[in-house]
Amino acid sequence: MDASAEERGGWTKLELALGAAFVVIACASLVWLAHPWYERANDASLYLLTARSLAHGAGYGYLGEPFTVRPPGFSVLLVPFAGGNAFDFHALNLYVSAFGVAGLALFFAWTRKRLGAPLAFALCLALWFNPAWQHLCNMTLSDIPGTALLVGCLVLERRFTRAERGAATGAGSARATALRDALLGLAIGLASLVRTMNALLVPAIAIARAGEAWSDGKRGKELLRALARRALPLVIGAALALEPWSLWSAANRPDGAVDQLYVHSYSTAMWHVDIGDPNSPLRSIADVVGKVPERAGKLVALLGSRMQAADTGGVELALGGLVLAGVLCVLWKRRASSELFVLAASGMLLVFVSFLDRHALPVWLLASAAALEALLLVLAKLRAPRALAQSIAIAVVASIAWVDWSPRQNWTAIEASHEQMRTFCAAAAKELPPDARVAAQLGWHCSVYLGRPVWSLTMEEKRKGAAALGPLLERHRIDTVLLSESMPVAPEVERSLAPRVQRSVEIEFGRVIYLR
Repeated sequence: MDASAEERGGWTKLELALGAAFVVIACASLVWLAHPWYERANDASLYLLTARSLAHGAGYGYLGEPFTVRPPGFSVLLVPFAGGNAFDFHALNLYVSAFGVAGLALFFAWTRKRLGAPLAFALCLALWFNPAWQHLCNMTLSDIPGTALLVGCLVLERRFTRAERGAATGAGSARATALRDALLGLAIGLASLVRTMNALLVPAIAIARAGEAWSDGKRGKELLRALARRALPLVIGAALALEPWSLWSAANRPDGAVDQLYVHSYSTAMWHVDIGDPNSPLRSIADVVGKVPERAGKLVALLGSRMQAADTGGVELALGGLVLAGVLCVLWKRRASSELFVLAASGMLLVFVSFLDRHALPVWLLASAAALEALLLVLAKLRAPRALAQSIAIAVVASIAWVDWSPRQNWTAIEASHEQMRTFCAAAAKELPPDARVAAQLGWHCSVYLGRPVWSLTMEEKRKGAAALGPLLERHRIDTVLLSESMPVAPEVERSLAPRVQRSVEIEFGRVIYLR
């Protein structure tokens, strides 16, 4: 490798060739890897419906009310696909997959110097064909786009750091550095509007810079001044992107419990017993931290299984432990923002009210690079030649990719579920009057297919019991209920509805119930 290219961050011919090869292979494989079905997920349906609200000029909302649970970034990205009443699911899956390609192309750019271009290329290919990565590429969720934007921010951070080191000293240089830091903070803030976890990169960078200042011998007030000089522009830039959302959501957030969403707000979900009611009792600290051991095992197992098994089997735990050891090894050597982000995001996942497997995606991505870098460091300590060390690491990546190979995992079940829901909603659309006020077990899934508002029963039923459905139906003036085999209701829900039933019509995969 050209030493001057290493210092400047410039691209060698080999790096350019391998980067281009990855993009070509990944894009060409989309013909085979992007499916045309919609895999239902609560968040996915809400992303689509809030995007539809934006596209139709109704603002960032759901069922006519402001949507204040999470920022609008990903919904804004979906607006080009939400102008009509019907969604093109194949186009949506290709769109999210394009973020997957871009994210890993940026990841190659970010790891090519750390790992060496051949190893970075092998890692990106293994990640691209990984079943978990492909599964999320075919879901309308913010995980893949948010992770791509996170890696983009890391690439931008590295580029700005190299520009700073190559600049002359003086007042002009200090102003340029402050401007770059503010732009980096703004980029992270915008990325956080798509995936809130990305905001953790701001404190990670600040801590990394504090470590640099400490290593340079700064102490006391000098250390504080250095940190303020480098952290404040970063924080201000991020705040410029995030504060408008924070102010808007605070002004429009409902005062009491919500009956059409599981979660009232992130803070309510984190600190209150009822995640949908900000007036419910506070959770105890013991409750908040009580799940940490279980969550830690799940996170380690996810890392060890390459995001494919959240159980705590011995093999997954052992491999996950090695991955985390690699992160700590690289953190000790370099104290970089990427490994600090991994620790911060992991800590958040251990205590946050919800921990779905996909939430660990950016942790897994960055930890994978750190683990391979740690392997190279160990081999270097053993005096292995660089070419041999690269070959061993590539062999490890190739072996794992071969074991994991199943990029079209669960496609048969996904297609069957999609077709059943599509058929049910098509039959319901023929039966429903245009002015009907419709509810279902989970209304947002039906609304995605029907292109009309559909309210939900499940949140109120779970919170207050089936007896509370009567007031819910009256509150929202519901006159029709859809019962789908894809979303079965509890027997007590049907018993609660029975006295109100005027007539019931059987359709494919379900029923349409008209209420008195």
